[in-house]
Amino acid sequence: MINYIEILNNKTIKIYETREIKVLNLSFEKYINELLLNDLTTYTGRIEAIKKKYNYRKLVPIYINDTTCFIPLENKEYNIFFLFYKQKWDVSRRLFRG
Repeated sequence: MINYIEILNNKTIKIYETREIKVLNLSFEKYINELLLNDLTTYTGRIEAIKKKYNYRKLVPIYINDTTCFIPLENKEYNIFFLFYKQKWDVSRRLFRG
């Protein structure tokens, strides 16, 4: 299971899992897009929808599905850490106030 993701630069991410660390040569956006395309949406579309619906301006959580959400921990151009949250619960009620 992914614990968190660190963005090293615009083409490299580091994924910290329970028992290993992986470095991938792809952008965070491309990685998230691969997860979201199953639901016929994109990183940009998901971010804009969450901003509009829940009035977020910074540190926008990236909702993937009922059990998966990436929560940004820092707001810098690089070295943003995203906490990967995976548990069955109502993500929208706990993260998004509206």
